[in-house]
Parts: sequence; structure tokens; C-alpha cells
Amino acid sequence: MKGFVRGVAALVLMVAALGAQAQEKKVLNTDRDKVSYMIGMDVGSSLSPIGSQIDMAAFERAVRNAFEGGKPLIDDATAKKTHEALMARLSSQNGQPPGSVSKLPEVSKTDVALLWLPLPAQDAVTVQILLSEPRLIALPAEHPLARMDQVPFDALLDEPFLALPASTGPQRSFWLADDLRDGRPARIGAVVHGPEEVVEALAAGTGVAFISAGNAELHRSPVFVTRPVPGLPPADLAVVWRRDDPRPAVRDYVHACRSAANETVPSSSTDHDDPPATTSPPTHSSPCRAPSRHRS
Repeated sequence: MKGFVRGVAALVLMVAALGAQAQEKKVLNTDRDKVSYMIGMDVGSSLSPIGSQIDMAAFERAVRNAFEGGKPLIDDATAKKTHEALMARLSSQNGQPPGSVSKLPEVSKTDVALLWLPLPAQDAVTVQILLSEPRLIALPAEHPLARMDQVPFDALLDEPFLALPASTGPQRSFWLADDLRDGRPARIGAVVHGPEEVVEALAAGTGVAFISAGNAELHRSPVFVTRPVPGLPPADLAVVWRRDDPRPAVRDYVHACRSAANETVPSSSTDHDDPPATTSPPTHSSPCRAPSRHRS
């Protein structure tokens, strides 16, 4: 939650940097105006889940104070207590007992990770699928296909796609839906390395991209729209760890992710079991933080 609040504050600082007068404008005349308004829309959407907990005047004062390098009105100890109280209120609102929003066990990303399947050299690791999400087609907002409620796959065959680097192998192929193209190679509009680059390329009209439903919501922006593609298989998010790693921290992380997903799905790798458990796994109500869903 703390990181979430800091992330929102960072966006608000960007708005302040672009000009304090933007909020008073009723007509967006310049690119700067439009950028400011677009960021403001994203900030508002991000704040809406905790809107009832925020006094906007105090929030704006804190943001401007930080932007100008002023002295905070509360110290770190008070901020920590305030954060804990906020988390307790949010837990109560969600019908959870106080303190149920827990941190995940700390493990290195080289030991265990949340990744989108398929993976290069997937047989070398243990894979536990946590959830499946529909793949949607992300289109520049002014794209002709954006007028359709759903887009047939055949209508996308001649479109330039945003693609992962060739070195990612099966991941690149999956997000290009190569298996549905009957051997017809995808047109590549640009190579991208993450969701931020995808959004930038969509804004520039460089190409289109398949994106998971959750990632579409996470990176929602007025510069692109998403549409369902009938018959397109979903994307699977999995927790992945080294096959020979039985350490308790890894085991606890895996169980925490499975608990957060509220389901146990059989592994996509045969004969791969969880690390052996010697104690009962802890429960975690806070969700595992998934990687950006367009690209793993």
C-alpha cells in the first residue's frame, strides 16, 4: 500500500511539474495541456479505491510541499502509524480481520518469480499456475478497428504488431499468437521491452498488441482501447521456482501466492510438486503482486 501511495504521489508531482494552472483550464489547447489532463485522469483512477480516506486539500499540500523541498508536517514515526491505521481500516472495509493484509515472504527474484507463460526452458523449473486472464487486442484510440465491439482474429493478420525481442522465444510467439496464423509470419511494427514501451508505441500508432485483461486495466490510458478477440486462448500467470529448491521462504512464497489467488491449479509441468512443507503455510489476504501482464 505504501508503494502504491508513493506511486500515486509521484504521478501528482508530474502534474505539478507540468503546470499548476492546468486544473483551471476548461479547454485543452496544447500538447502540454493534454498530457497534464491525461496524467490527471490516471491519478484520479488510481486514487478512487481509497478516495474516502483522503482529504484532497491535505494531499495536495503534502505533494506541493514535497515538490518544493519543504519540511514534512509529520515525522516518519507518525507516518508509519498512520499507514498502519489506514491498512487496518481498509482490511475492515473488505471484511478482513485487522492485520490480515500481510507482506509476502522476502525472496530473491532469482529464486522465485511471478511470470506469464510460456517460458524459455520451462522444463527446468517448477510452474504453478495461479490464474488465467483473457488476452485482448490493444489498439491505438483512433484505429479503425476500435469502432468494433470485438475484433475477429483474421482482421488482425495484416496489422503491425508490437513484439518482444526475438531472444524471448516462446513468449514472443505467444504474444503474437503465432499458433493461430497458419504459418503466416506476423508483421512487426516495433520491438518493445515492457508495458511502458507498449503504451508509448500505441500512442504513436506504431502497431497493435495482445494484452491481458488485468494488464489492460493496470495500464489504462486514453491513448489506447482494448477489444476482445473471439477464440483467442487466455494467458496464464504462474509462480515459478527452481525445481531443486526446498527452502522454507520459497515454499511460503508459493503458498502465499496460491492463497492470494484463492485457488490451487495443477502445475503445467509434469511431475513437479511444491517444495516439501514442514509446517503449515501462512495465509495471506493481500494479492501477490503480478508482473505487468502484457509482457512477463
